[in-house]
Amino acid sequence: MKLQVQKISLSEFDQLEKQIADNDQTLDQMYETWQSLDQFFHNASYETDAEFRLTYFRLYVRLTWKMLEVVDKDYFIKVVRQQAVMALLLDVDVLNSLMWYLGLNNADQKGLESLYLELKKVFLESEAVVGVWQGKNVTVAEVVKEIGSVYKTGDTLAKADFESRLRQIMFPDETAKKYFTADPEEAKERFLDLVSFFQTFTQENIWFVVDAFLNPEKYQNAAPEKAPTAIAPNVKAAPVVAPKSPSQPQVVPPKKEAPKLVVPPTIRPKPTPTQVKAQIESQFKKDVDGNFADIEGVMAKLSELAEKNNDSKIAEMIYYDEKENKFKWNI
Repeated sequence: MKLQVQKISLSEFDQLEKQIADNDQTLDQMYETWQSLDQFFHNASYETDAEFRLTYFRLYVRLTWKMLEVVDKDYFIKVVRQQAVMALLLDVDVLNSLMWYLGLNNADQKGLESLYLELKKVFLESEAVVGVWQGKNVTVAEVVKEIGSVYKTGDTLAKADFESRLRQIMFPDETAKKYFTADPEEAKERFLDLVSFFQTFTQENIWFVVDAFLNPEKYQNAAPEKAPTAIAPNVKAAPVVAPKSPSQPQVVPPKKEAPKLVVPPTIRPKPTPTQVKAQIESQFKKDVDGNFADIEGVMAKLSELAEKNNDSKIAEMIYYDEKENKFKWNI
């Protein structure tokens, strides 16, 4: 379905998007829709992307990441610079997709190192809009700069405040939560992990990181100082297949179970009890008596954080006080 990008209300775009979903039943049809959007956004400014953030640009990004693995390297670099944040908001595991692309394009070490350095530069310096704060667009480069200053202080309260604010920047209102399909906390975490990845891995070690991503069995018994620590094996990934076109030949992705990249905990310090409490307090509402309205959700989140940070004590931070007949913090 060919589209003409134009100013349109959200309700009108809702109807258009439904029509697109109904019509784009084949890869060739989906590609036609994507191509018409690419003609508009390929050389568009960041301001234009932001103008159509909830409508055409959102759709453009969603379709692009369905056919990402077969685009050429120059186009991929542009995609990471322009679209990575929106992809995160649409529940795409950008870091995992990036690793798959690097893995499928690692014919030689120098070429891989060069591609990684370009990706690192364009993302960390990107002027793409992360979200809105106090009525002003906030860019990737601005957030990266603040991350550098906040995490260097070692101030746990400042870190907790920053991460809470970042989540609000990415999902500033109910409209954003409607159109961006990712869980706000998950999207925020993935963004921080992506920044940490680029700030941590260098030209000298990216080849081994990618090799361990593709072949985790080679590093399972390696000495800690020799093995890249950013790999967790036996997690299914979801490579995609793009439609055929003259410039983008079809590629069949690997069928075997694939590993998923996990940023090592040494990159982002393990959260303190104060940080965990601040995160839970900001994420879950309380009733009139000051108790969490969704205590099961709170306990599930604590268990998730405990597993993610390999710290069982996090799951025990809230306990039930039988005397007072209520749940209380154990810190």
